Amino acid sequence: MLVTSEGEAVQVSQAQSLISGTESPVVWTLETTFTEGQSILNLSVALYYCEATNESVCLIEDVVFNVPVVVEASTQTREIALERVVVLPEAYR
Repeated sequence: MLVTSEGEAVQVSQAQSLISGTESPVVWTLETTFTEGQSILNLSVALYYCEATNESVCLIEDVVFNVPVVVEASTQTREIALERVVVLPEAYR
């Protein structure tokens, strides 16, 4: 996992992250600081998923998110939610 931020609105701490859950949805918590302004949050994640009935069959997919973030003085939410739908290759359906 690689997380970077272009701009000053979102500062990311690489030291503190937590991934929880093995079922959908998986929740990933990352320590961040928000300040007024704009940023682009870049996340690059290697996604591993395995067949439920045969856990030795696993697939790997590189996923990249580029999320524009605008933080205003009136912003109440301090959470960014991203969703990734996994579509299995035809051979595994």
